[in-house]
Amino acid sequence: MQDRVPNSKFPYQCQPNCSVYDAASNHNNNLNSSLIKLVIEFKTGSDSDPFVDPRLLKKSKVGDTFQNPFMFTSFKAQVVVGQIIAYATLVLSAQYHTHVFLVLVFKEYLRLIRWDHGGAVVTVPISHTKDPHLLDFLICFNNAGTQACGQDITITTPSPASAATAWPGSCS
Repeated sequence: MQDRVPNSKFPYQCQPNCSVYDAASNHNNNLNSSLIKLVIEFKTGSDSDPFVDPRLLKKSKVGDTFQNPFMFTSFKAQVVVGQIIAYATLVLSAQYHTHVFLVLVFKEYLRLIRWDHGGAVVTVPISHTKDPHLLDFLICFNNAGTQACGQDITITTPSPASAATAWPGSCS
């Protein structure tokens, strides 16, 4: 599916499983990364989960420090992490956002991920059959203001006077 974002130079073709848009966005069922509010990606098994569950991690003592890897290095895990990094980058490069949320759903559980320009915050696995956290998150996300959902409120349309006095070529 081709991204309908205007003026995009994003080098990868991305197809998130589910892209959530504002009801008033008029995206016409076409992928438009400049309008995406939330990305949801589905995977069939937990063997595709790129993140280590710290609750199940057996720490091994090496000298005076503990090794606690954050990510798995299997091929499947690397493919998934590359994919979700591409989705976060796609949205963050097409919109003036400070952060973007992504839901990564596996057969047994899910993870909520908050991406910003410096990295990601990832939850421990959340059971989607036992815990209401996904529903709670979606309700809060739906009711949250634009700033809480990631929109950078410091970016505004310039006033006509400001636009008229802008130095030509200063942004090139």
